[in-house]
Amino acid sequence: MHSIREVTIYWKPGTSDIAVGPFPEPHNDYKPFHFTWGACNGEVHTDDYKERQLHVFIAFNHIVVRDGVPIDAAHREFCKVKEYVDGLADDVPGSHYRREVGLDAELLSSPSATHTIQ
Repeated sequence: MHSIREVTIYWKPGTSDIAVGPFPEPHNDYKPFHFTWGACNGEVHTDDYKERQLHVFIAFNHIVVRDGVPIDAAHREFCKVKEYVDGLADDVPGSHYRREVGLDAELLSSPSATHTIQ
């Protein structure tokens, strides 16, 4: 799991194409995606932790509601972002508690639609 300061979220509206990848992106692997947000944006480097966490949840909302990315695809990828997981309730798939008790192995091991982060 990585801080949003270390990764960028890449997505293509209206599809399940969403990925969390490194920043800076070294090989143009994410070129097919239309939008980005995360470490490529200045505010995540100056915000304190709670502000970054709020921005992550706002970005999730925009990506799902405004851009039409399916919620399950967005959630799967956002579960790679520490600020997102830290804000999940214990009974939400991908939460710290469910990880600790061995639930959600399928969600956490599912590769992203087209990319994976190391």
